[in-house]
Amino acid sequence: MRVGEVIDGQWEVREIREGGLGQVYVAYDAEWQSLVAIKTFKSALSSEARDRFQREACNWISLPPHEHVVRAYFYQVIAGTPYLFMEYVPGKTLRQTIEAREPLCRLVAYAIEVASGLQFANETIGLIHRDVKPDNVMVTVEERLREYRLAKLTDFGLSKVVSMSVLEALPGVQFLVQNQSLATTIGGLGSLFYVSPEQADDAYNVDLRSDIYSFGVMMYEMFTGRLPFHASPTDDSEAIVADLLFKHATEPPMSPRHIAPGIPRKLEKVILRCMEKDPGRRFQTYSELISELEATYRVVRDPAVLTSCDFFEIVVRPRYSETAILNNRACSYMELGHHVEALALFDQVLKQAPEDVHALCNKGHALEQLNRYHEAIGCYDRALEIDPGDGQACLDKANSLAALGRHEGALPCYEGALDRNPQDAHTWYNMGNTLVLHDSCFWGWVFVSQHLHRGARDPVEERFDEEVQRAVDGG
Repeated sequence: MRVGEVIDGQWEVREIREGGLGQVYVAYDAEWQSLVAIKTFKSALSSEARDRFQREACNWISLPPHEHVVRAYFYQVIAGTPYLFMEYVPGKTLRQTIEAREPLCRLVAYAIEVASGLQFANETIGLIHRDVKPDNVMVTVEERLREYRLAKLTDFGLSKVVSMSVLEALPGVQFLVQNQSLATTIGGLGSLFYVSPEQADDAYNVDLRSDIYSFGVMMYEMFTGRLPFHASPTDDSEAIVADLLFKHATEPPMSPRHIAPGIPRKLEKVILRCMEKDPGRRFQTYSELISELEATYRVVRDPAVLTSCDFFEIVVRPRYSETAILNNRACSYMELGHHVEALALFDQVLKQAPEDVHALCNKGHALEQLNRYHEAIGCYDRALEIDPGDGQACLDKANSLAALGRHEGALPCYEGALDRNPQDAHTWYNMGNTLVLHDSCFWGWVFVSQHLHRGARDPVEERFDEEVQRAVDGG
């Protein structure tokens, strides 16, 4: 994919951001006339990794909106490639913000915001992030107040999708793990400089206290400008991993105030408690952690610096409408084969927007997957009542009628769809199939092939010609 190319006829790629394992396309959504972020992977995933990506993406999508969480809109497989469509957040990563040396009170506010996002995800649907680090936090400028900054957490659960990990930020050197046995050992750990001791032992069975440890490491870096643990420089990747994990498990971090004496003692205590080796000695809830950070903020607050802590409430304004988000989330469930869950979401959409033709057709598709064709036809009929010119509803109704063996009823629906879109090769193809089944002769193929648009060759068109030739040869 290159800048300027269009994904699935709707999303024009404006920018490509590279990560260690994945890519994020910043794309313009022609339908919604806004920018969206689209995450995918650089190389093909194994079937197991793709399944994990689908599950983790679906979990993230199911999160309701929150001001400190990047919104995941929907998941879709296009031409065999999985894509996760997310809220586009203009701005910088928290890592870039740390390097810019923001005021102390603003950094404390960012910490409170990230902790709030983690708390929301965990308390709402039990999500564990597993890869809390400055690169997975975006800092954006709030549109209403030019000087106002807002931190948003991203990449929920996606760290455990792949079985490779990039070792980054070593002084002057960047190592890529290439040894397959090593890759298997560290798969799912997240970034090694932030990983909790228990996550190193069992990456898939951790609780919120593991994220609190990683959050503590991130805060250590935010307020001192350096990481608590470094591996000894070497070209031996396995030695680097072993050294880092050993230090996370056994070595106490240096006092943050020893590095940055301006850090308040109260804040230092919060950081070090988050980084306790024993999970039982850390903060046990986000409420307790946030309460301590808020007390710190009151000490370091600067009236000249505007932060979210100066507001009681922030209004979340998604770029997509709520019905569109629900509809896309339901389509993501369809992609995953969760048709019952998708159906429930389509019902929510239609409760809010009963004349949403797009949602009616999508609900019909879900019903078809559950072999409830008569109910699906009812959805398409309702869509056509609302918009008699909707060709997709005509086509969907025709396909359901054909699936029930009601070929005579399907044919006028196909004709109606072709009246609205006469160049659609797939409709011609389905109509040809129905004519053959209805008339029990090959003339249906011949009739339809004569009416196909002759331009760029379409795979369906080529299949048509093959079927026609087979029928003629058989005749």
